[in-house]
Amino acid sequence: MSIKNLHAFDFDDTLAITASTIGVQRKTNDGQRDEFFLNWILDNDLDFESIENEGQVNEVIWFSSEGYANYHRALENDTDYLESNGVIDAYDFSKTNSVDVDLAEPISPMIELLKNAQSQPDSLAIILTARMGKGSIQSITGPNVKATNIADISNFLDSQGVSISKGNINTAGDIGEGPGAKVSIMKSYIDRYNPENVYFYDDSSGNVNAIAGLCQDYYPHVKIKVFSVGPGGSLGDPIGCYEHYFHKFGNLFS
Repeated sequence: MSIKNLHAFDFDDTLAITASTIGVQRKTNDGQRDEFFLNWILDNDLDFESIENEGQVNEVIWFSSEGYANYHRALENDTDYLESNGVIDAYDFSKTNSVDVDLAEPISPMIELLKNAQSQPDSLAIILTARMGKGSIQSITGPNVKATNIADISNFLDSQGVSISKGNINTAGDIGEGPGAKVSIMKSYIDRYNPENVYFYDDSSGNVNAIAGLCQDYYPHVKIKVFSVGPGGSLGDPIGCYEHYFHKFGNLFS
């Protein structure tokens, strides 16, 4: 089956602002709490939601999804610190195993963009979230938490007048962490539906750049455009395959 357009939307901070938080625990190589973790967070001007078990060996600092994205960018820019100080970060995604539909706030411009994508002939709109959809997650500080994200996201979209089959609500967390999981799912859709055009929307620059990298596999047969979603649903300039290649190789010809 072939389609003309494939539209893929992230969920958190792209279609909705949710109350879900992600926990980070930083320990030394001998399993002790890193007493300098909070200082590192403040030095990098990062915002966090709360501290659980403050000062104890099982201390966890909780970030909003936006705060976690900022934490990860700071971490990528400071890997030498972790290596030189012998500290390791562990993550608790248990609170992302569900969406509180009553507390979730729609990002209206992106919801309208999703509706418009659905209305186009020969087009398919899908959701591609980093959340898990199956099984359960072990919390660092508590019991296992069962994933209900697919049903929760479906219910949220229904409340916004958007109907997407649960089969097209894709939970990349079932595959793994990081942009690679989303790349794998996008490739499966492109291979299955053979679209002429692919449009991808995500607030994570890592995911946006990773999907743009699919140009190497599919361009010019498939034209790919990726959009970075900012606060309030603002969109950055689209990056297409030409822009991707120019950014990657342009300096060779300057």
